[in-house]
Amino acid sequence: MCSTVTSEGLTEAIAKLPLLEDLEVSYCSLSAESLKVVGQSCPNLKTLKLNREGTLRLNSEPDPKFYDEEALGIAESMPELRHLQLFGNILTNTGLTAILDGYPHQEHLDLRNCFNLPLLEELEVSYCTLLAESLKVVGQSCPKLKSLRLNRRCYRRPRYVSEDDALAIGETMPGLCNLPLFGNMLSDIGLNAILDNCPNLEHLDLRLCLNVNFVGDLEKRCSERIKVVRRPDDSTHDYPYDVLFYDSGSFEHYYPEDHYFPATSDHYGDDQYDIDIFGFIQI
Repeated sequence: MCSTVTSEGLTEAIAKLPLLEDLEVSYCSLSAESLKVVGQSCPNLKTLKLNREGTLRLNSEPDPKFYDEEALGIAESMPELRHLQLFGNILTNTGLTAILDGYPHQEHLDLRNCFNLPLLEELEVSYCTLLAESLKVVGQSCPKLKSLRLNRRCYRRPRYVSEDDALAIGETMPGLCNLPLFGNMLSDIGLNAILDNCPNLEHLDLRLCLNVNFVGDLEKRCSERIKVVRRPDDSTHDYPYDVLFYDSGSFEHYYPEDHYFPATSDHYGDDQYDIDIFGFIQI
């Protein structure tokens, strides 16, 4: 702990430690700008502990911009972080999303006793590079979460399968009512885990979830329990973002590895190709 360290003192000291990998500045009065300097001066920083007292100012309304400043500073300047501890901080949706998307190598995230998060009901982390463990932290930290938007980029080749998101959701977010999973890599296993553990679901978007075999008992189960279900092969015309289709690793003879295609509807805009919903190119 370093309650007597100031922003100026930290900035001066940290400039002499470019190889630093672990830093604790809990309970310090630091500005967001000083945290950015830390990130810029210590490009190899992998562990940061920035814990707070965990007490809320009772006579003042929280200013979202003020409380998210530290989170935004961390997200903008510390891309190599693996471990981040923010015990007792105050975050809003904006700060949480920035943290989840700001460091792609995250292995451990501690949000215990973070104010505002227990009251959070809606969160969008679409296209964020967060791991399932971080998703579990979100669920554990936001017990009132009712809406989670976790849309992903779509992989056509090879057909990757990952149940990580779905299992994390099923394990930690029982109160969800709205769950857009556009382009997710879950299969029937992950979908059943969500259905088993999220009894209040009213809206489920599975468009372009190409690993879901949406027939038989699974289709019946969804249609009977959920008010609005968007099927994997439903139209994407009303989707608010560009639809990105990725191909990675295989089928290099069709086009280079990691090539991606932006699209704004069910089909690509180039008339040269006719691409069906399951990703086969017909010339």
